[in-house]
Amino acid sequence: MQYNTIKENEKWGMANKDGEILIEPKFDFIDDFNEYGLAQIELDEKYGLINNKGEIVLEPKFDFIDSFDEYGIAQIELDEKCGLVDKTGKILIKPKFDEIDQFNENGFTVVRLDYEVGIINTKGKLVIDFGEFCLS
Repeated sequence: MQYNTIKENEKWGMANKDGEILIEPKFDFIDDFNEYGLAQIELDEKYGLINNKGEIVLEPKFDFIDSFDEYGIAQIELDEKCGLVDKTGKILIKPKFDEIDQFNENGFTVVRLDYEVGIINTKGKLVIDFGEFCLS
């Protein structure tokens, strides 16, 4: 289905191609829907996600939400800490890491907390604990 952003009184929403309002204009910004049927929203300088039914699936309380990768995972940030959210809006990891790298082709990535590193999988599970190895 084709969606168009609409703006009314400095607030953004969505309408279908026939002009029928699907999401009332109430956000400071609303992005286009991605392949998972989610759009990034901004409200009071915080970011969240909304689905194409107009339901908020991730409350706008984050400082940043990255684009979704090929695993359907996006990085979220809050108070300079990183976490992960999946393509349904479920938080896999609450923002607690200092850094999260991109997932490799095997579905693993390095996370950093203070000066230690660990490895997580696409489910957000720590598969190699912090301090067990050193990356150079």
